[in-house]
Amino acid sequence: MSKKIANFVVFLLAILLIVGAIGALFYFTNGFNEAPTSFYAVVNGDRVNSLAKGYDLGEKPLTVDVHYIFDSSDKKKDYSLKVVPHLNEDKDFTFTVSGKSYKFSEVGDLTKGFNITYDGMSFVLSTKGNLQQVLSAAYGSEVTELSSVGYPDMFELQIISYNEKSVISILFTLPDKIFVEGIELDQDEVRF
Repeated sequence: MSKKIANFVVFLLAILLIVGAIGALFYFTNGFNEAPTSFYAVVNGDRVNSLAKGYDLGEKPLTVDVHYIFDSSDKKKDYSLKVVPHLNEDKDFTFTVSGKSYKFSEVGDLTKGFNITYDGMSFVLSTKGNLQQVLSAAYGSEVTELSSVGYPDMFELQIISYNEKSVISILFTLPDKIFVEGIELDQDEVRF
């Protein structure tokens, strides 16, 4: 009788071990929707292992916390960021900077077009304005002609792990209008 109880306990422990392994895999693959990765990000409260889309910088900035999954060392593991175009062949457009014409599909790094505030393993990404203002900031010169107002998920924020083996991509949209929070008028100069 005692051998049957021991076998039953071993069987239960094996089942619990299997269920635990499946649960851990479920957790680290975002519900079996993404490949396992060595790190992840929490973007505005949403856990992202590899790709997320649909964020709008017109609604609020992206607040991102970066986490390494199996970080047992005392050594601080860093990350790097880059903002690049997320291409949509049907929506490609041209713009002009200092008399030279560029295609959006041929643009590289646009990180200078955004405000990034770092706080350890967290950061906040916000826009420097609308599409024209972002492109102007990225190129360091004013965009004089622009054949588009943008499209959904046109930018990709890449969070690159310290060893450059993993990348998390966050797709986002710019606001088509920048809202003014207040206006002050000098009563002596207002004319209608």
